[in-house]
Amino acid sequence: EFDTGTFTCSHVTVRQVSVSTKLTVVGPPTKPSAPWISSISKDNNNLHTAIIKIDTEGYTAISKLILTLKQTESGATTTISTSDNSYTLNNLDAKPYTVSVVVQNKFEASESSEPSGRVNFADYNDIPKSPVNNVGVRDNNGYLTWDALSGAESYKVYHSKVNSDDGRSYLGDTVNTEFSIAGRPSLLPFTQYHFQVVPVNNGKEGLYSKPLLVRPSQTTLHLL
Repeated sequence: EFDTGTFTCSHVTVRQVSVSTKLTVVGPPTKPSAPWISSISKDNNNLHTAIIKIDTEGYTAISKLILTLKQTESGATTTISTSDNSYTLNNLDAKPYTVSVVVQNKFEASESSEPSGRVNFADYNDIPKSPVNNVGVRDNNGYLTWDALSGAESYKVYHSKVNSDDGRSYLGDTVNTEFSIAGRPSLLPFTQYHFQVVPVNNGKEGLYSKPLLVRPSQTTLHLL
């Protein structure tokens, strides 16, 4: 604070009694959770529309989101750049698709998320047109809960380990709107997981719910 005089920064001369600076180190964004599809529809030409949602909570200084749409039968991909955490895909034919996302800041990009749950538009007439809502935990007592969904005969529960390349795994199914995950051997205590609930009708899976971030202990669940 007593260093009076002339200071030169980037070829600009500044006269100050005191000069200070703050350096912010910007690294790559963390790996995002999987996108999810919030609704689907079909037009008179049998082409489909899907609204994609991306969870950007906790990110700062996002310059863009890079979506990769994959037609899983052929492997063909389409890359889409957007700055919005909601994006509408149009003119999709009656085939199965997944979507993944990369978060880009001014300098670097994140790892790609795991793909969204697959939606097969060939099953359009059999599956609910929206996902299960309000997936959460009940009093931290080891149960996932969610709202009942019209058109669902049962529900499947999937999980994936956070920041892992292991992918999504089937955990179990139920005809109820709750599911116990406490004490299951496939879940490591004090490890972060994303859980998703999928409605099933006529044996066909519908849309995957928004991923829920949870850390199970031996008997309780902790929302993160």
